[in-house]
Amino acid sequence: MRGSFGTRGVSPVVVAVLLIVVIVSSVLLGFIFLTGLSKGFTSTGNTGLSSAMIPQIYDANAGVGVLNQVANFTIVVSNTVSTPQVGNVELTVGNSIVQAIPFALGTGQTSTILISQKLNQTGIWTEKVTSNGVKVNSYSFNVMQNQDEADYAITQWESQQFYRNLTLICFFLSIVAFALSAASLSRQPKTIRFE
Repeated sequence: MRGSFGTRGVSPVVVAVLLIVVIVSSVLLGFIFLTGLSKGFTSTGNTGLSSAMIPQIYDANAGVGVLNQVANFTIVVSNTVSTPQVGNVELTVGNSIVQAIPFALGTGQTSTILISQKLNQTGIWTEKVTSNGVKVNSYSFNVMQNQDEADYAITQWESQQFYRNLTLICFFLSIVAFALSAASLSRQPKTIRFE
């Protein structure tokens, strides 16, 4: 007498769907990171300088300022090599330089530069640290006409962050689902023989 009891794996259709989920999640995740939705304020250039920027504007995380408000920036520049370094801290709007402050640092020196500027023009403003024509660090923000426009831009930024986080969660869940389905497929049905 012969009977068989087996454990069945996941259907190939389910595996195909899970693979599609993994691929779509990976593409979305890559798109989000490539479009630069996440940004930092600290950078180390290949010039031997490192810098950190602390912007004080309407919303520094979202990169939003408001027309006619005062923006304050604290820029800390450090020399990380054994040769003296020179450079500039510039605040620009569009292609116009609003403020430029030169600096010179000896070996191991650090300098803190404070900039205060009334935001008298809408558009993209950029704070950057350069050395010998090479950008060490930069921070860009958009100056809006009024607080209502700024609040709307912040809401849009928060929405992007929410979808970014949701995509990350979906990505990791799809990896787990893929691993579980692969493990299930690898299990072969076991046959029990009665004789």
